[in-house]
Amino acid sequence: MPLITVTGSKSQQARSCLSAVKFSGLPTLVDMREREVQARFRCQGRINHDPANYKPEWVPAQLITYEGPKAMFSVLFDDLQERFRHIMDFEPVPLPCSPSLS
Repeated sequence: MPLITVTGSKSQQARSCLSAVKFSGLPTLVDMREREVQARFRCQGRINHDPANYKPEWVPAQLITYEGPKAMFSVLFDDLQERFRHIMDFEPVPLPCSPSLS
């Protein structure tokens, strides 16, 4: 995967990012300028446009890693058909058998 610094045009980068809030499912705007991005990698991701009809499509995306002590990464979908870009955040979840819980 190639490392990139900027993806797409300025108008594409200016589009807001939407993320689903954990457990509530309500969309939230994400300001990428507030995040300490370490690296961005070009990739492809599958996104489903219609929740009532599951037919995911491949779209350009970015895998984003962040600086700081918290292990976290995101997948940012750069679908040009949409008004907003969509982002999914991933972070480690301790498992019940994890030594960190004992």
